[in-house]
Amino acid sequence: MARIFFLIGLATLCAPRRLLSQQNTNSTQQQDATPPQRAPDQTADTAAPTTLFPHLESDRFWISGQANFILQGHPTFPAEYSGPHSLSPEGQSASSRVLDLNLGARISNSTEFILDIEETGGRGIGNAFGLAGFTNLDVVRNPSLSKAPYIARLMWHQIIPLSRKRVAADRNFLSLFPELPERRLEFRLGKYGLTDFFDANTYGTDSHLQFMNWTVDNNGAYDYAADTRGYTYAAMLEYDDRNFSVRFSEAVMPKVANGIHLDADLARARAENVEFELRGTVLPKQKAVLRLLSFVNHANMGSYREAIDNYLAGLTPVPDITAHPLQTTIKYGFGVNFEQSLNDWIGVFGRWGWNEGERESYAYTEDDETFLLGVGA
Repeated sequence: MARIFFLIGLATLCAPRRLLSQQNTNSTQQQDATPPQRAPDQTADTAAPTTLFPHLESDRFWISGQANFILQGHPTFPAEYSGPHSLSPEGQSASSRVLDLNLGARISNSTEFILDIEETGGRGIGNAFGLAGFTNLDVVRNPSLSKAPYIARLMWHQIIPLSRKRVAADRNFLSLFPELPERRLEFRLGKYGLTDFFDANTYGTDSHLQFMNWTVDNNGAYDYAADTRGYTYAAMLEYDDRNFSVRFSEAVMPKVANGIHLDADLARARAENVEFELRGTVLPKQKAVLRLLSFVNHANMGSYREAIDNYLAGLTPVPDITAHPLQTTIKYGFGVNFEQSLNDWIGVFGRWGWNEGERESYAYTEDDETFLLGVGA
């Protein structure tokens, strides 16, 4: 199923879940020959703050919180057909919430630990059924699972310097370092969301600060490894240089499609993700970023063609994607992600994504191909 979006968005000032340079602080500051000098305890961005309270640059600890509430609805509309997994044509409204407590500690100039505790509630319109590009990314965390707080992220972050030169970095809840070696390796191990670091975009990557549709903030064809709430256990290695980065992760897949329990048998189920990020300039004095993504999932995925053939042969009463013995099959895909700033407050961005579409959608949307072109401010 293909999805095409054309968007114009305006970000409001609030306490963001992911700051704009969340992708391991690979901001344009890294392209400056000399890191900007900051006064002690000066905030990272005094011109356009996106937090209610400042964060001290010299502090080894991080504590922040966020509450995000979304209310959505739609009027009655005509429908040629409906079913239990269709968006209901009856008028309805729904609200959701996501509450976060972000904690972090820098043990040294190269080691830190990150903890994110989350609580969710409410629901999405149609209980999140009926749309491949669903309108509320927050309900990917499935608030109906429970109202108890849970650990969303718990990770070890290690920096391995490869150069003496250091560049300024924007501190955020995923990286507390105020500056980093210009050339370095970064290693992360623990629980987090793959889209914290893969397929990021300055103008469209955060449902708490930018757009809410889950095939706008993420590549719709990117069936990234995750449990029901969007998180997984993974190891990630990243190489950063002045104008480019390369990151690779090995992640754990769920035991069943969209399941809350992850499969610890890596020989049977796992996901490889690799992304190349190139930073430069196309327009004078305006940053441009191009990201090329690929993923390969190994899991107990069924075949759509086999499910239909079994139904036509009378082996199943309806097409059943799960009617097969325990097996390991492969699903793969590709993505392109770009952003181009036009001035200091507005830019254009876009995504294209494709996956092979023959195997079961296992963790994210039932979207085989997507194209997005937008404007964000």
